[in-house]
Amino acid sequence: MKRLAVGVLAALVLSVSFTGNTFAWHENIPFGAWFEIAGYKTEAERTALEIKALLKSFYYKDIDENDCTVKILQGDRDKWCLDRNSGIIKKEDIQLRQEEMRGKFGGAGIEISMQENNIVAKVVREDGPAYKAGIRNGDVLLEVDGKTLKGATLADTVRLIRGKIGTEVSIKVLRDGTEEIFKFLREQIKIEFLKSSFLYSNVGYMKLLVFEGDETQKEFYLALENFEKAMSNEKNKSLIVDIRDNPGGLLVMVENMLALFTKNPDDILITEVFKNNIKSSDKAGEIVEPHLIGRFKEFRVVVLVNGRSASASEIFAGKMKELGYAVVGEKTFGKGTVQTEFGLSDGSIMHLTIAEYFVGNGEIKVDGVGVEPNFAVSGAGDPKSSAEILHEDRQLQKAIELLRK
Repeated sequence: MKRLAVGVLAALVLSVSFTGNTFAWHENIPFGAWFEIAGYKTEAERTALEIKALLKSFYYKDIDENDCTVKILQGDRDKWCLDRNSGIIKKEDIQLRQEEMRGKFGGAGIEISMQENNIVAKVVREDGPAYKAGIRNGDVLLEVDGKTLKGATLADTVRLIRGKIGTEVSIKVLRDGTEEIFKFLREQIKIEFLKSSFLYSNVGYMKLLVFEGDETQKEFYLALENFEKAMSNEKNKSLIVDIRDNPGGLLVMVENMLALFTKNPDDILITEVFKNNIKSSDKAGEIVEPHLIGRFKEFRVVVLVNGRSASASEIFAGKMKELGYAVVGEKTFGKGTVQTEFGLSDGSIMHLTIAEYFVGNGEIKVDGVGVEPNFAVSGAGDPKSSAEILHEDRQLQKAIELLRK
């Protein structure tokens, strides 16, 4: 499955830009390479040859495969030979990635971050068991079930906190110089990738956190249907799609969403340029059924972006802009490459950049450039603004202004 997300490897657990799907890649590499790999008996030898074969067959740039394979196996990011979005995902982290992709798992309801070598509770969900037990935003996590977090990574910490629903977990935290232990039962935690609401009777608002999740695409469509029904008597049906801070996600998802607003089936959504300058374009009519082409094109739409809108978000914003819809905010991140994942013999996954993409009929370059909004507005305030803090968000206010003209 093709993926478009920024910071996948650097933010291994906290970014919700993961997929558990891998390619049966050995079906796509030259027979000679596969035959050579099959001849080796040790796992380490097979893995090394697999990496080399993948680089030779799929990596979108020309590199020294032998030298690069050695550097990848050494794991030294300071001597990295690939782009920043490629790398190896360890076997023990795969389950976490799959859980993030599904958006459901047994846990505490804590979003953590690394601050000055400490594991900190960045956001503690009020509906989660950790909050009910007494853990709060800003608490420094010291131990989980008696195991110290000194020197632990974010992935290590998440593995300790998550577990079977209904089982007990104990977390020791530091708050204002005082240590305290909180015990509670793990509950099912569901990540809301999409939130929708009405700002006015004829203005719908959708906050899309990431182009991921088992139900996100369906929820997107149903939210549009609900807006359409509720606005049936309105002269102008208006919609704000907020993809600020959205790091990207699945290519197929963003393409399906875009097809709902395109004008005709021949609209090109993206063009991918693979190794050896091989090009492939995806048209709206090849992505969805004919009756879904332009299904919601009667909506007046404004897209909100900022400098942390990346990859799949940039495809959405760039194509919507080309279609004539307004884009408001700041220039986007500028991540215009496509990754996919390949299973290796040692149980790990190689996350590899396979193409650079260009947006729309005009093949608009994104990588290193970003998408410029039609209406540049900086200083949004809280990037997760909703109707409750409507007047504090200048970007959102600009979007409303455009829609109410």
